[in-house]
Amino acid sequence: MNTYKTLRNEVDPKIVGVKHGAGQGFLDEEFYSNHPLYKDLFIYNDRWPLDIWKKWASWKEYGQQLRNIQLYNSARKTDILYIAGLRRGLIVSERVINILNDFNLPDHNYFDITLNKNGEIISGYKWLCFNLETGEHTVNFQKCSYNFKYLISKGFTNYKKSDIKNYEDYISIYNETGSAVLVNDLILNKNFNNQLDLWVTQFLTSKIYISNRLIDALEAHNISGLNYEDDIYDIYIESE
Repeated sequence: MNTYKTLRNEVDPKIVGVKHGAGQGFLDEEFYSNHPLYKDLFIYNDRWPLDIWKKWASWKEYGQQLRNIQLYNSARKTDILYIAGLRRGLIVSERVINILNDFNLPDHNYFDITLNKNGEIISGYKWLCFNLETGEHTVNFQKCSYNFKYLISKGFTNYKKSDIKNYEDYISIYNETGSAVLVNDLILNKNFNNQLDLWVTQFLTSKIYISNRLIDALEAHNISGLNYEDDIYDIYIESE
């Protein structure tokens, strides 16, 4: 069984070059104009249906080539790039891809991208997109503990832990409020693939989980742009 940490964006200026902590690059208006599918799916508009999240959870719905992502002039090229506005997946170098090929990932794909740094076109990176874990078959919702603070801040004060006994109850609250309830403790059942080395939940948490064995491999190859921390959520994987 794998043990996990959570992947963080590297913000050390000595490593990433930029000092503001908001990423080595960004998506500008020209990018959104040239990628209407991306804009429609990830930039909020009031035409979104409540089940828009189903498209966010599947790379086949949004995966595509990305062109002309802007890098800041002071940005340094790292193996994992932090791009502000990138709502899914990771921007990774060929070195990272070669390592990931030996590890267990969810259903995924790599898409070609180009980066633009002050007019210089930079290649050698791809957009790693992968399916997100919805929890429908893999989470013991009745045993999880929940954080209702955000719902309360929006005026929804009538929900409590006992209201969530299964996936259907959880989604019902989302449909009623338009907001996903976060967990304090995430309880994964025996259906969860505990051999995964990289995974993300669609709901429940807001973290990218990375196995310690994958961290060890990335560090052994001096992969740059990698940062991680112990999870603020407690994760338990049931064996029975």
